Amino acid sequence: MVIKAVYEKYGRAHDGSVASKMSREQFTTMIIDLSKHVPEIKGVEKQEVEAAFTLFVNDGLSFANFSYWWRSSHKFDYFAGEKAVLLRKAWSLYKKYALRHSQMDLESFMKMLDDLNIKGSEEDFDKLDVDDNGLLNFKEFSSWLKWF
Repeated sequence: MVIKAVYEKYGRAHDGSVASKMSREQFTTMIIDLSKHVPEIKGVEKQEVEAAFTLFVNDGLSFANFSYWWRSSHKFDYFAGEKAVLLRKAWSLYKKYALRHSQMDLESFMKMLDDLNIKGSEEDFDKLDVDDNGLLNFKEFSSWLKWF
């Protein structure tokens, strides 16, 4: 089965065993490698792949979810075309204001809004913070943009 072979090739743990979840780094390597052979994603950039992974998965891609993604006719939509351009812009904005490029706190969110001359409040932030941990992950941040 091709899907399983691809997952096993790129989803290896440090000890050589197949990891229970494929990491963002492993997925990015896979897509970059595929881009050399798949015309739809030729020239895809690392940041686009990282952003797409973070938007949809964030903490790792299980084989079941990988298999579902692989079989989708839209699997490359966020790596090329208009969606890729929007994703690249969203990821750049997020990384600019996120703490250590991982999550965005209220202070960073308010600074971003101020820099962009957009009115906002702590209440706006709280609505986006779905997991109520006081930080916005990229998926929560993306819901504010309403681009996807």
